[in-house]
Amino acid sequence: MRFVTHADAYVAGYTILVDWSARDVQFAEMQVRLGPTKGKDTATTLGPVLVTPDELQPWRTDTSFDLTMTVEINGERLGQDRWSSMAFSYADMIAYASPGTEIRPGDVVTVTVEQLGTLTTRVVPGVEPIPIPPARRGR
Repeated sequence: MRFVTHADAYVAGYTILVDWSARDVQFAEMQVRLGPTKGKDTATTLGPVLVTPDELQPWRTDTSFDLTMTVEINGERLGQDRWSSMAFSYADMIAYASPGTEIRPGDVVTVTVEQLGTLTTRVVPGVEPIPIPPARRGR
């Protein structure tokens, strides 16, 4: 069942967003009702441009656009599809694709969406975590 919505009227534009959340950690946290804390580090990459809906109108198909999307790691194609063939939300696809996918420092991830551009990001080591002291015990 498709709901009638006017949300498209409020879309300023489209861009590429890469969510770098640690899904394996996030799933483990959710099982013990911690919520996405360490697994949702808010690391995202945006860009390279913002394309307005009218610029994409020639590729409009019902609720999406008939545009090619690809993902590469270190120049090797990991996946390709068309925006118009998406059967699930982005969140569902990321959650499905994340287990078994390992990104290491030095890896180069490239995401391309036709008409939106190409976003290339090199994964680098983060800073060393600061140890957190254990909780104080009650008296």
